[in-house]
Amino acid sequence: MLINSSTNLFQTTAVLPVLPRKLNFYGLRMNDFIRDGFEFVCNINNSKSNEDKWYYENIVQSIMYCNHRSWVYFIVVDGYIFKIGETSQPLGVRKSGFQIQPNTGSKSRLGRYIDGDGTDEAIRESSVPYITDGYRIEIWAKKCEISKAKTLIFGEETEIQQSTQKDQEMAYINKFEDSVGIRPIWNKYRK
Repeated sequence: MLINSSTNLFQTTAVLPVLPRKLNFYGLRMNDFIRDGFEFVCNINNSKSNEDKWYYENIVQSIMYCNHRSWVYFIVVDGYIFKIGETSQPLGVRKSGFQIQPNTGSKSRLGRYIDGDGTDEAIRESSVPYITDGYRIEIWAKKCEISKAKTLIFGEETEIQQSTQKDQEMAYINKFEDSVGIRPIWNKYRK
């Protein structure tokens, strides 16, 4: 069982569950994965001007704006992993000028979380009670190796890049599920 609480385990907002206000949670803690190479990226808060958008604070710019294109990331609430994800894009794309927030939109993973729809919106909506109640929400990420391989394309030997972020994401989700009994709370579907 995930929660040691009353019989009303989850309240739902949007499409993802929200735990009771006091975390009494038997999940996996972020500290257990630092040895795997995960690094702190930023804290999450609601935008000052629009509660429906995320605002990133304490950004480690060398990670957020790294041009690397193969990542596994965790969204962590008060030290517990709530979401395991992957991306084949940079985590953030820097805005022009002196803005520290990443561009919104589809060119980066954390840019889509700022104001994207679908699952991104559901995760943002599910985070509001935690942010409101003062829980610390963080993003941690791990660079995944990109290797080169040769294959035949139109009969010609061609060098391509291969990345492992999708396989690593599934391995982390499976390990989480084996350890806790369910997927992370904000991982709605199995891919």
